[in-house]
Amino acid sequence: TGKKYGLIITLYIYTPSDVNTLSYDTGAHVFITNQTESLASVNGIDAAAGTATSIIVGKTFADQLPSPYNDCYDTLSESSDFDSYYYRKTIESGFTYKQKDCFNFCEQKYYIDNCQCASGAYSTLEGARFCRNLTEVKCLDTKFGELYTSGQNSRFSSFCPRECSTHTFPITVSHSYFPSDIYGSLLMNNSALNTLLGSVNTTVSVTNLQKNLVWLNVF
Repeated sequence: TGKKYGLIITLYIYTPSDVNTLSYDTGAHVFITNQTESLASVNGIDAAAGTATSIIVGKTFADQLPSPYNDCYDTLSESSDFDSYYYRKTIESGFTYKQKDCFNFCEQKYYIDNCQCASGAYSTLEGARFCRNLTEVKCLDTKFGELYTSGQNSRFSSFCPRECSTHTFPITVSHSYFPSDIYGSLLMNNSALNTLLGSVNTTVSVTNLQKNLVWLNVF
């Protein structure tokens, strides 16, 4: 354990300057899970280009007693454990049940019913296509505002039981400048990196390295 023994990765995230994009930043989005939960239920971390991002990961378990002590369920692993279409869709997704994932299915159905298309943020339902044109995207924005004004819990809680046992991955994140001028100069002599940059017609320089490299250390 410790910073020197974590998972260390350097990512090359080339973004062509001649391609129009709606992205307002460059970098990588990092999800940390144990592979039993949907990425839609994980917020993730932004790691900017030109920075070294260190991520310290913990794990927290929480267990509550079921009814009558709490409004949670201690058995939510089979589709027959709760009578709800959205609950069953969550179980059928193959991930460990989380109320948040169930809420996401409810939210997706809300968009499909009101905009006749699905949000790209979640898995689609019932074969619905994803929203594409400006009118449909505006509809999603409007319905998103209406939905979160009323609150997910009050609207969807009757369809999505709350689990008694949860686990989370609390994280601490720090950033520093990357690469340094000296390390950047060393990287400029790396033959593999020179070949990679040359293949996309990018001049090898410390400035271009800072625009296109993300360094991650997860421990």
